[in-house]
Amino acid sequence: MLSSLMFLPFLGASGIVNSSDGYYTEAAREMLERNDFLTPYLNYEPFYDKPILAYWLIILSYKIFGVSTFAARLPSALCAIFSVGLLYVLTRPLLNFRASLYSALSLLTMPLFVVTGHLALTDAPLMLFTIVGVLSLFSVENGGGSFYLFGAYVALGLAFLCKGPISLVVCTIAIGGYIILVSDRPSRFLELFKRLKPLLAFSILVIVVLPWFAIEHVVTHGDFTRSFFIEQNFGRATGTFASHRYSWWFYIPFIAGGFFPWSTLLLQSPLLLRLKKKHFSDTLRARLLKLALVWLLGTMAFLSVAASKLPTYLLPTAPALAIIAGCYLDKIVRLNKRSILLWTVPTFGIGAIVSILVVPQLVRESLALKPLVIASVLMLSVGIVFYSVMLFKSKIRFAVGILLASCFLACSVLVPAGTMIVYRRNLASQHKLLIQASSVPNASLAIYGTSRPGSAFYAGQRVFEVETEKDFSNFLADTKSPHLIVVPSKNLERVRDEWSHNTTQINHKGDWYLLRVSEENLSL
Repeated sequence: MLSSLMFLPFLGASGIVNSSDGYYTEAAREMLERNDFLTPYLNYEPFYDKPILAYWLIILSYKIFGVSTFAARLPSALCAIFSVGLLYVLTRPLLNFRASLYSALSLLTMPLFVVTGHLALTDAPLMLFTIVGVLSLFSVENGGGSFYLFGAYVALGLAFLCKGPISLVVCTIAIGGYIILVSDRPSRFLELFKRLKPLLAFSILVIVVLPWFAIEHVVTHGDFTRSFFIEQNFGRATGTFASHRYSWWFYIPFIAGGFFPWSTLLLQSPLLLRLKKKHFSDTLRARLLKLALVWLLGTMAFLSVAASKLPTYLLPTAPALAIIAGCYLDKIVRLNKRSILLWTVPTFGIGAIVSILVVPQLVRESLALKPLVIASVLMLSVGIVFYSVMLFKSKIRFAVGILLASCFLACSVLVPAGTMIVYRRNLASQHKLLIQASSVPNASLAIYGTSRPGSAFYAGQRVFEVETEKDFSNFLADTKSPHLIVVPSKNLERVRDEWSHNTTQINHKGDWYLLRVSEENLSL
């Protein structure tokens, strides 16, 4: 219920807000329009960035609810909801009730996780299947039955169909690192490795993954295989395919902010948990914490070394950090040590002051949301005050509960509100003009700038992306009239005066203009 309240309200209230949100929203719409459920198309051209599962989920949602941003994002939201529930379910046999509950709630209140669950991306399904795969294999290593083994490999196969081999990499880092960490001799390593039944793993993965990849290879004459495996995966990892290339420390601020406040617990959790103590080292709880640490740190190391980097790539590490945070909070409650949590008071106090001053101003254009956001910010501030008071009174359990409730309130209201603000300020006017342009019979549409995948979604047809005069001339030569172009105000003078084409303004909304290229000029 809490997860549903976090993700479902306002899910479709904003339009497409960034390129990735638009990729899958529009590609699935075009597949449905073409009645082609094998090959993804984006802006009416083949799109080989990701495998098929995420598109199938969105298409199914489209068929049930109709084509909309809500329907496109619903699979991500549902995967996020189930991720929280399954993290609790799969850790419950390994931890006490409170530690499992805190782990699930820690995941639910991570800002990066909440943002991702509100957009049509592949990352939320990937994380769901990764949770099932890693924790099920861990259960097998600690006495779980064949059901866990079968479920793990089916989940990893689905993760592969969703985003490719990254799921196998994360699982190998987590489970392989764990086996190495707990094996004190080669025979022990082989014993734990054999429990995973690698032949069964290979068989299930082939059955789940191979059919679509083989068919797609044949249908695209090998183009998908070359593009996806060589360019999108190997090329991005090694840097031979230039995309999102940043320094190794790129993820540090995103861990700090995207997983706040639980990321700060990493500074003290190894000392508090005392993983090297003999009386603690062989319990299920200790083994799970070792898995979580290897899962988090190993995946972080891999992502930092890989050339291509994006904040959402961090999401498969979120469950590991949530497990560490859950065990940490449970330990604090049992030890009843307020001194460990007192350092969080000034951090949250500063956050409350900033929220009171800034957040109401951000939503001043949305009369329906403004009272709700102001009330939520005030409740968050009150929650932080009570959290501080409970700590000073040594009521640790109540303090932790208030901390979780405050984080939940902040994410559940401010994330969707922030998404709507970004959309309305930056993109809504552009999309309104595209909708208007698409109503002109047989019009050919263009938009100034590249990487605007939301354009075709709102126009319902191909939208050419132009950035130079040559691009513009090719658009006019290769398409039929009437020719319409949507241009940002900062480039309006360039299009009108420098590109040597007569244009007529049809409409203007916000920072965007809808222009029509005159037919007289085209005849010349």
